[in-house]
Amino acid sequence: MGRIRQEIPKGNFVFKNKANTKGKRILYLRYYVNGIPVMTSTGISVRESEWDSRRESVKSINPASERLNKRLREKREEIDKQIGLYPGHLTIGILRDMMNGRYRNKEERSQPQYADFIEYAFHYNQQSYDFGKIAFSTYNNDVYNIELFRSFVADETGEIVVPFKELTVTLFDRYKMHCLKRGNKKSSINKKLKPLFKAIDYAAKSGVIPGKQAYNICEDGYYELRERQYDPEVKESVRYLTQEQIDEFIRLYPLMRHDRTREYMDMFLFAFYAYGLRFSDVLTLEWKHIDWEERVIRKMIYKEKERYVAPLNENAIKILKRWKAKGYNNRFVFNLLPENFDLGNAMLLDTQRKSKNRSLQLSLQEVGHEFSERLPFNLSFHVARHSFAVYALRKGVPTHELSKLMGHKSLAATEKFYAKYLLQEFISEEDRAKLEKIFTLPK
Repeated sequence: MGRIRQEIPKGNFVFKNKANTKGKRILYLRYYVNGIPVMTSTGISVRESEWDSRRESVKSINPASERLNKRLREKREEIDKQIGLYPGHLTIGILRDMMNGRYRNKEERSQPQYADFIEYAFHYNQQSYDFGKIAFSTYNNDVYNIELFRSFVADETGEIVVPFKELTVTLFDRYKMHCLKRGNKKSSINKKLKPLFKAIDYAAKSGVIPGKQAYNICEDGYYELRERQYDPEVKESVRYLTQEQIDEFIRLYPLMRHDRTREYMDMFLFAFYAYGLRFSDVLTLEWKHIDWEERVIRKMIYKEKERYVAPLNENAIKILKRWKAKGYNNRFVFNLLPENFDLGNAMLLDTQRKSKNRSLQLSLQEVGHEFSERLPFNLSFHVARHSFAVYALRKGVPTHELSKLMGHKSLAATEKFYAKYLLQEFISEEDRAKLEKIFTLPK
């Protein structure tokens, strides 16, 4: 994976405050980091008429212009040099310290208790992406969530640098309360905390901070989302279509007015027949992934980044032949990406995935509204995946086989999403007979 490069910020001189009684205004040196301005006073005041904004220099009409321009030049050059030599992800806090003369040297920064946690979190997130542990979408969301935490700290303390030694349970409790007041749900707050806690956990494992400190912060840091109060009603945790509803979905296919709607329905059915293929893998499915002779799919799974091989049944083959006959795209099966699309461009692929998914979901919701009996949920593409899993379990497919067919990284993932909710419904007649025998009293 390519490293996400950070642009080196360029400084410029600007006026910030109003003119004083002598008509002079203070010049500030300003840089931008991730679109956020960081400014510091140069201590130099001049009249607006004495300032050349295009050349960013004091005009010669000011008798001290040569001396003032030298001071401005030296101040910017000093900070530019520090920025150029800085080895890590440049944060607002580090830049602010550079501009205010508080930047610690390498030896000081190497002491764990003084290291900037937010800089460390950015670095760990970047490292996870570079090593292929997380997808670009996760990387991008985590950058955003780390930035949110930094903004909170800045508002609370006036500082953007957070030394590890200042990480406390109280700090994160205040952050969670701040998020609640802004209307965030507890599940959303947990997502905001995740990249922060992952970095803290890694710091403890790497010996950067004491394990006890990490434990105190992270152990009960997430909100408990499960309801502990007894609920007598059994709630369905996995949204899926029954066999009868799949049949009705197929019945509705020729009744749809728009060709594009039928194409989206094709993709949904293909995902169902192709063992619950995710939308990201339908999006990136290429004709070269289809082995017509052996009737199998061979591709890298988008989410898991692992090789996936699965047989193609007759229903899936029929859909593929229908799209082959359309001749839309010589590379991508469902024509969701242009033939020359660069799959190595993680940022662009993530953008395309979200854009195409939105259009498809809206169309499927409309299809769901056409059902004879209204579905108790919005029909989405992922329902195809759940529907296959439930169908397979009811047909007696062992959980370990289902895990392979669905491209799960481990059996635990399959059990987490399906088995613990559904397996109790699928007790075979053989198992029932065994259970009955256990409790049969002797005559």
